[in-house]
Amino acid sequence: MPEDSILKDESILAIVDAICESKLTLEEACIQHPHLANGLKRYVRNIRKMESELDCWLPIHPQSNCPPPELRIPGYEILELIGQGGMGAVYRAHQKSLNRSVAIKTLHAASSATTTEHARFAREAEAVAAVDHPGVVKVFEFGQCSGTPYFTMEYVLGSTLEAQLVKGPLPPREAALLVSQLAKAVHFAHQQGVIHRDIKPSNVLLTETGEAKLSDFGLARLSTHNDSLTQAGTAIGTPRYMSPEQARGDTECMGVSTDIYSLGAVLFAALTSRPPFLADSNAETLSLVLHSEPVSPSVLVPQVPRELSAICIQCLRKLPNERYVSAAHLADDLDRFLNGRATIAQPDTILSSFLRRARRNPLRSLTVCMLLVAGIFILAMQIQLAIDRSEWNTRKQEEATRTAARTEALLNEALVALESGNWREAARQTTNAQSLMNSVDSIFTKEFHSISKWSKLGNELESVRLNALDVGNEQLDLTRAHEVYLRLFQTIGLEKLGGDQSQLVSQIQASPIALTLVGALDHWSTCAPSKENVRWLEELAMAINTSARDWRIAARSPTIFEEHSALDQLLESAPPSSSAVPYLMSIEARQVCSEQSRLRFLKAVQRFAPHDFWINLRIANTLMYFGKPQEAIGYYRAAEAIRSDASIVHNNLAVGLSTLKYYDDAIAHFKRAIALEPDMESIRVRLLETLSEAGRHAELLEQLPRLRERLPRDVNLLSLQGKSCEAIGDVQSALIAHAAAQEIEPFSKRVNREYRNCLIRDNQHSRASQVWENALGDGYQHADCYGLAELCLFLGNTTAYEQHRQALLDRFGSTTNPYEAERIARACLVLPCSPHDLTVIESLANHATKLNKQSAGGTYPHFQFVKALLLFRQSAHAQAEAILVGDAAPVLGPVPKLLRSMIAAQQKASERSRSLFDEAVANYDWSIEKARDQDAWICHIFKHQAESWISLR
Repeated sequence: MPEDSILKDESILAIVDAICESKLTLEEACIQHPHLANGLKRYVRNIRKMESELDCWLPIHPQSNCPPPELRIPGYEILELIGQGGMGAVYRAHQKSLNRSVAIKTLHAASSATTTEHARFAREAEAVAAVDHPGVVKVFEFGQCSGTPYFTMEYVLGSTLEAQLVKGPLPPREAALLVSQLAKAVHFAHQQGVIHRDIKPSNVLLTETGEAKLSDFGLARLSTHNDSLTQAGTAIGTPRYMSPEQARGDTECMGVSTDIYSLGAVLFAALTSRPPFLADSNAETLSLVLHSEPVSPSVLVPQVPRELSAICIQCLRKLPNERYVSAAHLADDLDRFLNGRATIAQPDTILSSFLRRARRNPLRSLTVCMLLVAGIFILAMQIQLAIDRSEWNTRKQEEATRTAARTEALLNEALVALESGNWREAARQTTNAQSLMNSVDSIFTKEFHSISKWSKLGNELESVRLNALDVGNEQLDLTRAHEVYLRLFQTIGLEKLGGDQSQLVSQIQASPIALTLVGALDHWSTCAPSKENVRWLEELAMAINTSARDWRIAARSPTIFEEHSALDQLLESAPPSSSAVPYLMSIEARQVCSEQSRLRFLKAVQRFAPHDFWINLRIANTLMYFGKPQEAIGYYRAAEAIRSDASIVHNNLAVGLSTLKYYDDAIAHFKRAIALEPDMESIRVRLLETLSEAGRHAELLEQLPRLRERLPRDVNLLSLQGKSCEAIGDVQSALIAHAAAQEIEPFSKRVNREYRNCLIRDNQHSRASQVWENALGDGYQHADCYGLAELCLFLGNTTAYEQHRQALLDRFGSTTNPYEAERIARACLVLPCSPHDLTVIESLANHATKLNKQSAGGTYPHFQFVKALLLFRQSAHAQAEAILVGDAAPVLGPVPKLLRSMIAAQQKASERSRSLFDEAVANYDWSIEKARDQDAWICHIFKHQAESWISLR
């Protein structure tokens, strides 16, 4: 049936009305009336298309914020409707899996939506997803649920720019900053091939912190798609904010410049709280967009600067090639305005405005030109040029004046930072001033170089002092500190220590960091190589700070460390803390006194200057030195609060936290220290050590390669690598790392111990014994070879065992240390020995067993076991067994019963011998994997011996 016939049929119209009112779905209608199916589909599709276009012109505001009951999307809880149009709706929802709020956009009436509407909806999701920028609302997911397409977006808590402008225009700088943010986001979108085509205040979301985010890419065009969804000649966008090419429906001209026009319209609205063109109807508005010039914002709102008005007007040019080349250029010009620099866009002159109109209307302009008198035109030209030149010169002069004032202010701020010792702030302000120096007079050049010189010197002097306060160093290199101080002070006139001081005193007194230099001299005196140097440095400091001369002399009295009242009186008469604290700390550093006196002195100084960075750090380091990390951490926290940018504070605090096994906090502070001082390998090494102690082996291995590149032969790093590889189960890599460490330091006891223990845990006992023997060298101690003889016998190498046993007796047979004597005697008695050796072993055993239970404590049973083992080798079986069932019974697991089994075999009590043997064997894990130390090896050795005795008898 033809479509016009359908429209004349009232019953058919009733069916269409039912579909539009959602009383009947399109599919149900087609099933009930199959002969009308094609016509119904076309008619409903046309209605949907008309509704979509009307929504662009007359947006629908939601009547209710309750979601429809039928909308169900798995994984999301629909909370409320927050916006809708003719084609789609947006809901606030809760994403259950990630516990976050999101916005969900759906397509209305998906069952009857056209293919084009589906494509537009999918294109919007694709467009937003292509633009991953902080200034654009992010898309998380795209999909369909029950035939309804949807995509989830970032939920922005705040309001729209349109709602904000209802209260009135924004301040000019705030408006410029907002549109600059939008322009940067739009430029990023353009780089991804996305043209928005519907930028307007209602599509600009403002977060609670005032940041702008661009939304609603429903009309966006992607460079990767043709624009078949938009028919030529159709106006796309919102009339009040659409560009002239959009108003004409010229899709071929819609590009980057289209969005730049809309950005200008948004800027205009932000400055004036109204769009550039506003009429009673959309048709009149489009006519204004096509043919009229916008009024300058500064005319409507006098507070708007002319430069900002010029930027806005340049965006609103009728011809795309007269606007900014890109959104980035717009953002750059806005940043120029915000930073007080000359903008590229300039206010319109009469001539430029006339020429622009002439290009758009050549015939009319030609008529006007023919009516003008040539002389008047030329005169007007000259007058206008003179005015422009004058304004330009005035702006340039004003800009130069503002720049000079700003430069002077920055240099003054840098001087204040210098005087307070804030080198980072001084350097930052100096750099800012330097960036302006190209456009101002060279009168500031001298000040700039002076501040840079003193800032660099102060920073280097502080580095010397900071490096001397690293608690991770085993000892301080005072010689190097002295040499560095000597080099640095030579840059300001010091010829040599012990020379004339007058010229140097004048130079320091005239500097902006005089107090810092005096403090450096005080610290230098603590690391000077001779008493003459110390005396000369103290005299120099006194000559500079003459007002504190008497006080500094009084501070050297030893009574301040002995008498509380003397120290209290000294602090009451002290000069300002910035001058007094460095000197008091230098006195403390050279003082020889008790722990109690030293801490009392330092804490008194800290109470005098609680906000001094150096005294808090010094107390913390001293407490760490005296083994009081818990108390030290409090002072480290105070130093951190004063100077959070000092890497040494974070490093030392991390060492203290690691000592107390607060590994997570320690690791965080190590990382902060590395961020501040990326080139400090020692901090990186300590971080890896703490990661190892914390068991965070995967993280250690992730960070290790970068440090190994810098320190390829660092044995400590190889050992850490070996431990972590073994911890995660990569034993082969662990063995490679340990082997490389031993190759670098073949006689290092720690490296050898870690390597052989790893081999033993991998059941490579033979290789472990070879590694162990090769690393002994000359002059080794008993602790270095403890267990080697037992390992050789465990492996069945009796000859090697006897050699090591003889070496034990020769080297350590005369020891009087009961604990060492017990280990040597036990190792030598696991196999029978000669009468001569037995005499030496008996002497060793006597040293071990002479301690009573109270003196020996927990080791008493081990001493008794050695006594029983000696009696067993001396064939005093009854006495030996008495000890084995008594005090020595719990020692070495099954060994006492194995010895008793051997004694029973010797006494020809076969059944008893076999019973004791079976009991011993039944209650012990004899797997080779468990045989990882000398105790386990001894168990296996005596099991083998017991088996032989029982079988022979």
